[in-house]
Amino acid sequence: QITATAPAHYAGLVSVRVTNVVGTSPNTSADDFTFVAVDQPTITDVSPNYGDIAGGTSVVITGTDFLSTTSVYFGTYAASDFTVDSDNQITATAPAHYAGLVSVRVTTPDGTSANTSADDFTYESSVARPKVTDLSPDRGTIDGGTVVTITGANFVNVTAVTFGTYAATDFTVDSDTQITATAPAHAAGSVSVRVTADGGTSTNTSAANFRYVSRLLDLIMGFFGWI
Repeated sequence: QITATAPAHYAGLVSVRVTNVVGTSPNTSADDFTFVAVDQPTITDVSPNYGDIAGGTSVVITGTDFLSTTSVYFGTYAASDFTVDSDNQITATAPAHYAGLVSVRVTTPDGTSANTSADDFTYESSVARPKVTDLSPDRGTIDGGTVVTITGANFVNVTAVTFGTYAATDFTVDSDTQITATAPAHAAGSVSVRVTADGGTSTNTSAANFRYVSRLLDLIMGFFGWI
């Protein structure tokens, strides 16, 4: 056992090493030591935590040690502007950014806030994410070829329709709320039908489930009206 007093050091992770006449201890995770600035800023909340990819969203950042803030970043892009309201609050304007999740960071002379889930900010397209609300029919044969009417919303500039991991054989966007697609061949079982458009890709819900069955089973189900 050794008791040692840490020297002054810039913020960050370092390795603690011990040297004797035989040699120096190797670097392992057990010897990691982190230096932090006494007044390093911290972020505890961003509200709202989402905004448009075009930028311009006014965001209230809550945390500590903000008085000497020199910059605010959303991902790798600097905020369009920001105001330090108090030591615990900053109002910043989100810059334009591509869609996705980014980390909001505050920098002062004492350091930059650490990344935590509390500083997450999601950029969304101004066009809403497509949604699938119904499939008709909701089953087809494993050979493919079933023509399916997909009902939903936000089918703007559709680029892909998939049945599970396979692309539809072809599809036609009938309107903002309807697509006619031909199911590809697929192994038996239930898959999710997804639509990708300007607003992103539709999420998996029970309304988007499509069941592949053998031709014989499809005929039997149709004859008896089974679901």
